[in-house]
Amino acid sequence: MKILIGNKDNVDFDSPVKMNDTQQARFIEFLHSLFKVVKVEKTGKFRTERIGDKFFMKEWTSEEYAALLEIEDTDKVAEMLGRSWMSVDIKRGGFIPDFLAWTSQKGKDPLKDDIKVLIKEFMKEKEIEILSRRQERKEIRKKQKEILSLQEELGIWDSDKKRNQIDLAIKLGQLKDTTVEAYIKNKKQEITLKIEQFKKELE
Repeated sequence: MKILIGNKDNVDFDSPVKMNDTQQARFIEFLHSLFKVVKVEKTGKFRTERIGDKFFMKEWTSEEYAALLEIEDTDKVAEMLGRSWMSVDIKRGGFIPDFLAWTSQKGKDPLKDDIKVLIKEFMKEKEIEILSRRQERKEIRKKQKEILSLQEELGIWDSDKKRNQIDLAIKLGQLKDTTVEAYIKNKKQEITLKIEQFKKELE
């Protein structure tokens, strides 16, 4: 068996380790003696990324967030969660104020209510807010691109090429009851109105 020690002293096995049910249960029990939060995930795939090869992010769970509230010592939390001191310190500074503000707003008591349930509710709401903001940013970028495209189109209507095309269309009878200048003026007004509408929506 080859054990890899990688970024931030994370430990991983070089290859899958076969265990029967009893061995697996004892191994998980051993991990519980080392870490406060141990999560077992079943998968049908072999993970090719090895912690000993490179560092990759690990999502925080509700149990880990609960540890931030239950234990004040950052070093102790880092040790019990198997995370770096900086990771815990940054997450604590961002999570706790937001979470306490949320519980106050919702009329919840983190000292009396089930803290893990509260954290899951909080995380769910935050996830919805993030998705909503992401969609809003996507719509903003889309409208900004539309404005740029329309502004480019606006400039094209003043080109000699466009004027010649309109003049030819009028002579061929494709455009009736209009002149080159009147047609261009009308089109530019339409485009300008669209640009102004997009700008108002972005305000």
